[in-house]
Amino acid sequence: MILKGAYYTGWKTNGADAIPVSNMIGTKLSSGTDRIRFNFDPLDYKIGAFLSGLGIIICAILILRRKETDAYIRKITAPVSARKTKHKR
Repeated sequence: MILKGAYYTGWKTNGADAIPVSNMIGTKLSSGTDRIRFNFDPLDYKIGAFLSGLGIIICAILILRRKETDAYIRKITAPVSARKTKHKR
């Protein structure tokens, strides 16, 4: 069976990995198959969605805690001579 569409890793046919036939999606069917289901479920899509969500959460935290973040950045970018140090006696 061949599905007319571009093949990319992540295609599944009836739960099994599909095979590339030229540049289309294909699979070998058993004789008793009456339904065929093609699913596109690539791993790199899941990883990209997770990293995008994580980035959005980090940006939201930085925006909500903007004052603390600005103070921290000012502290670490200040010249060494301008930093106040506490000496133990």
